Amino acid sequence: MVPTSIDSLAPILAALYLRGAPRETGLLASRWPIVLRALRTHPERPSAALRDAGLWMESVVAEDAGLLRWAERQIAGSLCLTVVDPEYPARWLSVLGHRAPPAVWV
Repeated sequence: MVPTSIDSLAPILAALYLRGAPRETGLLASRWPIVLRALRTHPERPSAALRDAGLWMESVVAEDAGLLRWAERQIAGSLCLTVVDPEYPARWLSVLGHRAPPAVWV
């Protein structure tokens, strides 16, 4: 079984939703719960999992190796948090639910 850890999912969420990311398209942050559910279904093949869920634009972004490397650097430098990070404020999730920001700068 492939783990659905922060190591595998956080860079994708940061690439998709972190404001100021060097991506070509803006994505609806309100879709993050659907995206996360799809990614957890098949974390070993994130782009295909997103396509299977009908998340076409998210799938394209998840295939951008340069953007994913950028997101990994932000995470490695402790510059951002995503909803899968253990340090992400749990209260935001409990109070805001799906309206909680999926990725934030620290």
